Amino acid sequence: MIRSNSLHDKDIADIVRCSSRTVARVRANVRVFGAPCAPKNAGGRHSGMLPHVLSALLDHLLTKPELYCTVARIE
Repeated sequence: MIRSNSLHDKDIADIVRCSSRTVARVRANVRVFGAPCAPKNAGGRHSGMLPHVLSALLDHLLTKPELYCTVARIE
């Protein structure tokens, strides 16, 4: 019904018992995203370290594990 545009938003809202604004939002999401719901936004910050840099760092730590230090000691 939403993709065919044969019914108006108000008509669809009356049939499914919701607001016409909900129908308009679903219609817009289908047009833009191809689905009735928009995709989720990823939360958090992006990693500042690129995957190949992380891989090189881990390889280096495998050869020299003494470089890894969890707490800086000042003596």
